[in-house]
Amino acid sequence: MIIMMAFCSVPFFYSAVVLIITAVWVRALRHKPFSFLAYAMYFPAAVAVISSLLISRDFIQVLSRAIGFRDLNHIFVVTQSMVYGALLDALVVAGCALLAVAVGWGQYVQTDGSAAVHGHNKDMLSAFLRAAGEEIGWRSYLLPHLMACCSPLVALAVSGIVWGLYHVPVMVLMVQQMGVQAPVRTVLVQCLSCCFAAFPYGYVAIRSGYSVWPAAFTHFFWNRVNPLVLGSIYTNTNGMIVGEQWKINGEGLLGCVVMLPVACGILFFV
Repeated sequence: MIIMMAFCSVPFFYSAVVLIITAVWVRALRHKPFSFLAYAMYFPAAVAVISSLLISRDFIQVLSRAIGFRDLNHIFVVTQSMVYGALLDALVVAGCALLAVAVGWGQYVQTDGSAAVHGHNKDMLSAFLRAAGEEIGWRSYLLPHLMACCSPLVALAVSGIVWGLYHVPVMVLMVQQMGVQAPVRTVLVQCLSCCFAAFPYGYVAIRSGYSVWPAAFTHFFWNRVNPLVLGSIYTNTNGMIVGEQWKINGEGLLGCVVMLPVACGILFFV
């Protein structure tokens, strides 16, 4: 991946900077609460702004395609893509819940699951802005630059790997603080789930011309629905389905199992 990205200097520089800054942030502020560390969700957008101004020099183009609308048809496609993203989220969460109960890894309990929703995601505006903070960087900046020098498969895979690695520092910290029983497996499956999730997220971004709205809404919706139903793999908190988070969560092992065929299917549409 490093050799390939070296030929794509903008994606390589961008990814390296985001990953380094995030790792330093988590390490330096490791005693801060998770909701504070989650301000790192703005780093992909912040670095994208700086990179587009100083390195790729396409700031106006990035801003226009990220938040702008070309015409009524584009508005329709963006809206349609937002619906597709939310439906994919719902299908993945439902699939994980059904599989968890079917194989005996999870058990349904009568609760609203709200305890598992992270504090920074309980406020709708804050939750959406943080999701957009990631997606401006990953899907409106990194992905189009990767698509310009790689095949769709490679571009989506690399963006997923970077997205997964971005989560590793905070996951390592959280599994230590929460004292989970399978810390290594928890970190690995969460990272892998991001690799697979990058395909549907990338799909809604590509079909909308790399608009931030579909991917941000998909991300926002996921951050609400997945914890409510399956719990939080970050804080090791159960949702409506009770079980080991590394197994049952949408960002856990079952999430990878359900997301893999989705990711493969996406390749027929990009």
